[in-house]
Parts: sequence; C-alpha cells; structure tokens
Amino acid sequence: MLSIVSIRTVPRYRAYFQQRVKEGKAKMHIIIAVARKLLSVFYAILKKGIPYDPNWEVNRHFAMARHVSNHLSMSPNCRLLNHIKCYRPR
Repeated sequence: MLSIVSIRTVPRYRAYFQQRVKEGKAKMHIIIAVARKLLSVFYAILKKGIPYDPNWEVNRHFAMARHVSNHLSMSPNCRLLNHIKCYRPR
C-alpha cells in the first residue's frame, strides 16, 4: 500500500514506475520493486541513524569522491587496514 501511495505522490518513484511501464514490465512487479526500494531506504535510515535525505543520489557521489580522496592519501598499510574494516564481504 505504501508503495502505491509513493508512486502517486513521490516524483522519483512515479518516474521509475512510468519508465518501467514503458519498458513493458508488469505493474504488480513494478509496485513490488518500489516496495523493495522503500524498504532498503527505511533500513538504511534505521541502521545509520540519520534522517532521510531526498537528494541522497546526488550527495552520494560527493561522499564517494571524498572517501576516495581520503583513502588515497593514506599510507599503504593504513589503507589495507581501513579496507579490511570498512569493506567486509556481505
């Protein structure tokens, strides 16, 4: 139900829904995909403890660039330890 409301009211999800309909996907499958997107957003908010940022896709690139520049300025040993801490296999 939440995914249907978000498709109607949130432009990002509405555009995603319309794009997938044009591609010929089943509407129920698209609704489920939106529900999964919402669930992942909720989980990330709860896990990180930060408020929702509607521009997270735009800000993500800046955060990644900042992370890479910090990562490259470390010594090789520190880089290796940081890599092991931050990037655990899933």
